[in-house]
Amino acid sequence: MMNVTVKMPVLAKDHSWVRHRLKLHEEHDELQQAIFGVKDNIGHVAAEALDTIQVCIGILDKVEEEVPGMVKKEIFNHNRKLLERGWKVKKVIQITED
Repeated sequence: MMNVTVKMPVLAKDHSWVRHRLKLHEEHDELQQAIFGVKDNIGHVAAEALDTIQVCIGILDKVEEEVPGMVKKEIFNHNRKLLERGWKVKKVIQITED
């Protein structure tokens, strides 16, 4: 298994839950459109997927601000659930705090 370390910023935002929901909906729609036209530009699919991940990082940051330690706990639970459902790990992307 190969470990890949990537750096994704946690943007300094103070969005409400409503704003996070609206932004996620917007980015989700843009990702769907990019996937629909995947034959035209695979790079666009990657860019829109990253935009969606960026919004999710902001959501996880807000969760962590409200309940410290919650994200780490939920990542553990999520990973366990995937393995219990029989998913095989292809690789691990490690995101660390600087």
